[in-house]
Amino acid sequence: MSNVHILKATYDVKKSVVPERTSEASRGKPWAARDGAAIEMDWRQALAIEGRVFCFNLGNVTTSVAGKAADIQQPQIAIRNQVSSGVAMIPIEAHIYCEDTVDNTATELIVACASIDIGNGTSTAGVIQNMKSGAGGSSLYARYTYSGAGTAAVWGTNYWELQRTGALYDVAEDSMLEPELHYMPEVSPILVPPSTFYLFWGGTASVTAYATAIWAEIPLGAITV
Repeated sequence: MSNVHILKATYDVKKSVVPERTSEASRGKPWAARDGAAIEMDWRQALAIEGRVFCFNLGNVTTSVAGKAADIQQPQIAIRNQVSSGVAMIPIEAHIYCEDTVDNTATELIVACASIDIGNGTSTAGVIQNMKSGAGGSSLYARYTYSGAGTAAVWGTNYWELQRTGALYDVAEDSMLEPELHYMPEVSPILVPPSTFYLFWGGTASVTAYATAIWAEIPLGAITV
């Protein structure tokens, strides 16, 4: 009987809860949990473990926030990526839920982005949360309830919509479902600075809503090709 030779491969596996980020085109190690089980993870969850996913929420428990009446030219939420940030923003999810629409009116909900920084205009500063509690702060700025134009035009050639929905109430609205928008893309835009991630709601009459924006922040050097 001939001898049978078994070739054994030895792998240098990184066993860690936190992934190891390497530079572009460099060699990396397979990633495993501490018990040796191979880890495959959605890219969004992997970035959250690294402390790179952030959230801004508007409206709290029973207090919703009024939208625009007759004019939705100005956003209710704007996540600003300034030139000096050093990061690219990747929108992951946005959710708008209207609570109080009005009889015989039209309501629009919009998620959009732009390759400009809208600036502060007449708005209020918001507090951004890291979705890894206790981790570092965001490199971006959250502003909300714009009542005056920012330092750059919201609409125009630099602007594009990601998702829109709406409702027309030609009957008593209390007998209808309230409009809701849930944006969770298969392909996310990569917003290098300057840029802005927008959420709008409003219509022919003011409506109140709760809203959340979630995004990732990646160092510019990690996406340079």
